[in-house]
Parts: sequence; structure tokens; C-alpha cells
Amino acid sequence: MGILVISRHGESEWNLLGKWTGWTDVNLTEKGHNDTVRLGALLKGLSFNEAYTSSLKRTQQTLAALLEGCGVENLPTTHATEL
Repeated sequence: MGILVISRHGESEWNLLGKWTGWTDVNLTEKGHNDTVRLGALLKGLSFNEAYTSSLKRTQQTLAALLEGCGVENLPTTHATEL
């Protein structure tokens, strides 16, 4: 049986300011990046077939940091605005 891993994006620049981000395309903070790398380390050893993320920078940065923490490279990824 497969495992589905769902994660919210890491802390964004606007999260830090207490602002609602919506579709505004903002980056992760350093904390958001580091927290997500640590999450990836917790998931190390799981086998991933593919990833899905929105087209927003913060979600793509979150996926990259998570995969960095897992030690996973070249994972097929679908970027969909609807996510």
C-alpha cells in the first residue's frame, strides 16, 4: 500500500508579517526553508513516486527543501495552479 504525504508550505515572508497571502507569490523565509528541510529529514527513507505542488514560489521552494532533507533528487513533479 502506498503512502500519501501532504504538507503545507513553510513559513512565508507574509506569514512572518501576519498577512494573508492568498495568490500573492511570495518566498519562504529562512525559517520556513529550514523547518521544511527538517521535515524532509523525518521523511527520509520513504519512497516517493511523484510530487504535486502549486505554481507559487513558496510551494515549489517548500518541495525543494523537503526533498533536500530527504536526499531525493529528480522526482517527477506536477505544478498545478489549482493546488
